[in-house]
Amino acid sequence: MIVEEGNPAEKLIDLAIREQCDLIVTGDAGPESLSRMIFGSTINRIVRGSTAPVLMVHDRPTRRYRDIVIATDFTEASLQALQTVAAFFPTSDLTLFHGYDIPYAGFIVDRDIESELRSIEKEITTKFMADARITPNVKSRTAVMIEHGSPDALLGDFIDEHSSDLTVIGSHGRGAIFDALIGSNAKRLVERLEGDLLIIRYIEGEQADR
Repeated sequence: MIVEEGNPAEKLIDLAIREQCDLIVTGDAGPESLSRMIFGSTINRIVRGSTAPVLMVHDRPTRRYRDIVIATDFTEASLQALQTVAAFFPTSDLTLFHGYDIPYAGFIVDRDIESELRSIEKEITTKFMADARITPNVKSRTAVMIEHGSPDALLGDFIDEHSSDLTVIGSHGRGAIFDALIGSNAKRLVERLEGDLLIIRYIEGEQADR
């Protein structure tokens, strides 16, 4: 047990570096506390400043993480998140979830356009999963789900429907995914989470090998 005085985020980041920690875990005393912790300056600075993944425990544990959903945009950050999660939890079922808005979706009734979208989605999924860094074992326990609509709402609905134990987001510490997490829409998502939340910071040139 280590007790230090100073800025909580800075001290925790320094400690994680000094002790070469593989994971930072934060607890929660209640929904209001979780909301303040995630969207307050402390956790914001930790996620932006730490290279170690940050696990925010929302619920009292009753079992291992059996079903894990990973928000993906099929980038290197998403691939690194998949590798890290697969290494942390070698027996869990994994779902890569991608949601995206289609401009003027309400006006699209052309079956050819819908078929073309599905074809593009399949191509992107196949290319991503064909990466040599994804082992056969990980491929065998990873499903891919792509939906049309508001990404945060779709992800929240998917988590509720499947009672996912853990939600994972791969982040550059900047950019669209991180901003979506910290944004007001994602605040509602986090508040309704039934399971825990893991944020994995993307480190350029690094491959998960734990």
